[in-house]
Amino acid sequence: MKIYRYRIDRSLLAVLVAVGSSFILFQNCGPGFSARPADSQSLDSISSTPDDTLDTDQTTDSPAGAFKPVASLFIRRATNSYLERNLGPDGSRTQWTFSAWIQRTSPSVSGEHLFSRMLNANNISSIYFSPSGRITLINYANGMTANRIATATTYNEMGRWNHILVASDTSHPQESERLIIFVNGERVTNLTADSVPAARNYAGLLNSSGRHSIGDRGFSVNDGLDAMISEVHFIDGAVLAPMAFGVRASDGSWRPIRAVVPTYGANGFYLPFDSMDVGRDASGANHSWTPVRLTSSDLSPLVP
Repeated sequence: MKIYRYRIDRSLLAVLVAVGSSFILFQNCGPGFSARPADSQSLDSISSTPDDTLDTDQTTDSPAGAFKPVASLFIRRATNSYLERNLGPDGSRTQWTFSAWIQRTSPSVSGEHLFSRMLNANNISSIYFSPSGRITLINYANGMTANRIATATTYNEMGRWNHILVASDTSHPQESERLIIFVNGERVTNLTADSVPAARNYAGLLNSSGRHSIGDRGFSVNDGLDAMISEVHFIDGAVLAPMAFGVRASDGSWRPIRAVVPTYGANGFYLPFDSMDVGRDASGANHSWTPVRLTSSDLSPLVP
């Protein structure tokens, strides 16, 4: 894959993404950008000589294996936009991995839900940012918190990309290994005092049969996500380490790689946001997601 960038008067005018023999053209990049398939007429409308070219399969300043994702998806709380899918039948409700790159764009006083399964107001499982900005996984059952893990560190820096990996392995004999969070390749062990460990073999709602959402909880428009998301993976039935999704660069930064996923399992999926079909699953399982108030115009060339 190659990215061609065109500049006029130091302003980014257009980004042309070449994936194989297909092209996606992002025009007027920045506020009000738009994305669409590039046809011959649109290609003729931009200069034949790009300002620079980036081969995202391997760049000269990247560690081995690093690559640039094609695009991100801008989910906006103001428009109550999100992705949804009915998963089913039940996958493994005890063992799974969720991985995504997130750039928050606006904080919320009600929290921001990233990946959720809501049965009703008293039964919810969700990965979310708390109102204070703590990355949290909660399993709420019968009106009570069954278990909860939350980072003591807050992640409130808007406009910064973070790689978030959350995994469940409640069959693990060691209590501290049953719910885990990694941020930018590092295991988070500094947790809030109100974190509640999971009982062994606890089965949460995530990966159960029924509606799941990316970008909202399904309960209130005020707790939807307001962020760019990229490279979203869900692995059903396995816990993967962050090295399956990223690599450490010489400058210490955490960079995305082409994920190393042996199998996505029964309900697993991979959303690269690399086509006009916003919710397309590229795992090979055809587990695509339905965009709600999201179109190709919500794709962005801004990537981690």
